[in-house]
Amino acid sequence: MNYRLLRSILSLETDDVFDYVTKTVGKPAQTGKLWHYWPGDVPLAMVAHIDTVHQDRGRTSEGPPDPVVMDVHSGIAWAPNGLGADDRAGVYAIVELWRRGHRPHIILTDLEESGCVGAKACAKEMDAKPLADVRALIQIDRRNRNDCVYYDYSGQPLRDYVQKYGFKEAQGSFSDISVLAPAFELAAVNLSAGYYNEHTHEERLHLAELAHTVDRVGAMLRKPPKERIKWEEKPASIYQYDGAAYGYLRKRREQQQKTLGLGFATDGKLGDLTADDFLDDDYLLWREEFDRYASRDDAPPERGNKGQSFDLDFPT
Repeated sequence: MNYRLLRSILSLETDDVFDYVTKTVGKPAQTGKLWHYWPGDVPLAMVAHIDTVHQDRGRTSEGPPDPVVMDVHSGIAWAPNGLGADDRAGVYAIVELWRRGHRPHIILTDLEESGCVGAKACAKEMDAKPLADVRALIQIDRRNRNDCVYYDYSGQPLRDYVQKYGFKEAQGSFSDISVLAPAFELAAVNLSAGYYNEHTHEERLHLAELAHTVDRVGAMLRKPPKERIKWEEKPASIYQYDGAAYGYLRKRREQQQKTLGLGFATDGKLGDLTADDFLDDDYLLWREEFDRYASRDDAPPERGNKGQSFDLDFPT
């Protein structure tokens, strides 16, 4: 574990992350306002987002974590105003793998926490020809130690490949690969970064767990899949709406102090639940509220039409 590198990346202002990575891995081949792309020699592409909920483009910004407490005895990093390991841990992993001599393709985005805005811009603006030989997308932007999340990817080949490295499949709401994978017609997986209590001031990063993921991804980069793994989409589910829904919920919470009529207070709390927990975990609540959400006059139009009824596929 490169503690100095990790502390540096965690401590950056969001606006400085693209430049920091450029100084390490070189000039990007393609850029947009909200995304950068670096080509690689290994036929896998790494994905991470540079924003955190604690540095939210001036809306609710609390600035970088100050200080970053790196307790090497307990193996935990934290910060009193929120660490932002979601997803600076993913940025660190990419830079550290590059420092070790691996050369994957790299896609970094901004504004993932506002509904994958940067990923949507990347999918629309980026020339995907350099990805022709890429065999899969790998994102490190997941809580816990051993999770692998595929979202709407239904195929088996990537599952067989990833789970050989000790990861276990879990369910998730959305991340940048939810947008990029279908856009680039590539299978994709999101792997655990070792953080917990993300989106709160109680966020903790377990250093050994992040290091273990970095080591395993390094092994993947040494032995990538033998051929391109194409995107296969499973039947329409709630996850297809999550990116738009998350941005919608944040906007509603800020402007009206309520989300979907559930009565979230100004700080987003409802007992032990937060609006973020609502999106990530409480699928039963989604089942009860989704049709009402989709029929609202101000519901986002990205997926489906207002008033449309959805056949939802929920985990049980």
